[in-house]
Amino acid sequence: MKRIMLLMLFAVLLVGCSNTDELKSNSDSPNTIDIRNVDVQVEDLTANLVADVKTSSEEIFYRVELGEEVLQDEKPIQLNGQEWKPFEIEVTLPKKVMEADDAPIFVIYGKNENGKAINPNYIPIEIK
Repeated sequence: MKRIMLLMLFAVLLVGCSNTDELKSNSDSPNTIDIRNVDVQVEDLTANLVADVKTSSEEIFYRVELGEEVLQDEKPIQLNGQEWKPFEIEVTLPKKVMEADDAPIFVIYGKNENGKAINPNYIPIEIK
């Protein structure tokens, strides 16, 4: 019984160490994204997001989700330079968002060298 407990403890420690390394590598990611001055307006199911972004990458990506469903597939936004830059996203939402329990969400993110989405920012779209 002591051996089983010792093996379980050892396994937990290994898993904990591997998760820590993964978190460390993600936090050291060169593709950071900072967003400020966010304004989201909705008129006649057209959502317009205006904000400033600062990123270490030449492009960021966005999609629009409603719960688990993707309403707007991924689209890139080209940027030049690493200073604060204004950007705008305009999306026409389907009528079903009016009856949904959840709010649709802009998901804005970067990608790592493997093309995996990183550093997501979630911005709700308030439907009135």
